[in-house]
Amino acid sequence: MSIHSKKSSPLFSAFKIVLKILAIICWVIALFFCIVSFALISENVPAFLVGLLIFSLPCAFIGCVLWHFSSDKKKKNRTGITEKQYDRQQSEKIIGNTADSSKESSVLNQIQRSDNQSMQSKGKAMVMPRADTLNNQVNYQVDSTFIDAAKTADCAVVDTETTGLGKGSRLLDIGIVLIENERITATFSQLTNPGTANTSGAAAVNHITQDMLYGQPAPSQVLVPVLEAIKGLPLMGHNLAYDISIINNEANLAGIAKLQPSQIYDTMDLSKEMFPDASSHTLASLLDRLGVKEPEQHRALSDALQTWQAYQLLCKMDAPRAETVEERQRSKQRGKAKTNDVMRARYLSGKSSEPVNEKPEGVQLEAHAGENLSGSALYQDVLRKYPRGSYFWVTLSRDFIQSGKYKDYPTVFVYLDGEGIGFLGARLMAKHWGQIPDGSVVALAHTSNCADETQPYKARVELPAAHEPVDLTAYMKVYSNEL
Repeated sequence: MSIHSKKSSPLFSAFKIVLKILAIICWVIALFFCIVSFALISENVPAFLVGLLIFSLPCAFIGCVLWHFSSDKKKKNRTGITEKQYDRQQSEKIIGNTADSSKESSVLNQIQRSDNQSMQSKGKAMVMPRADTLNNQVNYQVDSTFIDAAKTADCAVVDTETTGLGKGSRLLDIGIVLIENERITATFSQLTNPGTANTSGAAAVNHITQDMLYGQPAPSQVLVPVLEAIKGLPLMGHNLAYDISIINNEANLAGIAKLQPSQIYDTMDLSKEMFPDASSHTLASLLDRLGVKEPEQHRALSDALQTWQAYQLLCKMDAPRAETVEERQRSKQRGKAKTNDVMRARYLSGKSSEPVNEKPEGVQLEAHAGENLSGSALYQDVLRKYPRGSYFWVTLSRDFIQSGKYKDYPTVFVYLDGEGIGFLGARLMAKHWGQIPDGSVVALAHTSNCADETQPYKARVELPAAHEPVDLTAYMKVYSNEL
């Protein structure tokens, strides 16, 4: 499945017109021989057959072949679809509502609406980027290496990160990988500052903070040279219709020409073709089925590179295959982890996700699952030091549960500014066993954003994605007298 589709040119268009004219001439000649043959049928039957078979049919066949090569292919195949098909598909698709991602999209959209409603009810506005950072790079230029590589590229792999999944979402990050002769020839990556804040739901997935957007160019400043560079190139992506819709929305706001690819290659469509019974067709699930164990980073350039990697591996598959039980289980776990990433944004409700205290020294844990701490009710004085919904740095220390049903089970105690605020219960610890190393460990935590001040503060700590529960009986503190 090669992708050596070049940009269209006037010479190529003229060549297609010539082919069509030749095809018409062949059909006229075939029709002429048919008329002559029918005129002779009453006098000489063999003459009719000779004229029809030897002259008419070959000319008609040659005309069909010439017409076929002069027209765009309309049959969908594993290498791509035509622009007309793409336009129809894009108009029919509900952005972000594909079969395998509808639940995740629904959660994101619900949280985004919840954030907006919460802010409106409280009379608070979203934290906006500083106005002086919106047009601070008026003379933004794309590296000449990328522009030169685009002139001879066969395809551009595109990915974006945005402020949400619904209509009106704005561009935050764009990544492009240029391909020529099946090789990567150049890459492009740029954060953009659209002048609107990243929603808490989207930030929980792409981890793009407002501080990262300060000083970045506006989307229009980036898209003007970028779209000109890749104009006319076939495009590749994963759920590409969404990325193109975001780019074209920004182009429409900026009053510049929209992105109109001559052909598209969607690895999500290929995933559905090669893994028809798969429970999920997200990029992470597809890579897992293809044997790639690198985690999806949800940043534009890294996702574009992984999309190209997935495409290459899909090209090597001889036939579709079924999803294994293990792959389905891992896909389900990734879905839960992503949902946890999004759901923990509910605690922010439009507030800043920047930690309110200084980060301690230590190894920082990945934040993929917010887990409730046990015993928080005993540490209200410590938690009330910061407003509800605040994010803060905490330190973690391995120990054993001191009392209760799970006494002497291994656990992790959590400390805020040196004072305890709770610990992981035995059931949660079983899902995160082995993820917290010895020594100084640092993680993010936050309190729930409850409007009722009479309710106690509830703390959650951000941990790596949960795994299948482990039986901790063998790790109990049975030697307490020796310690």
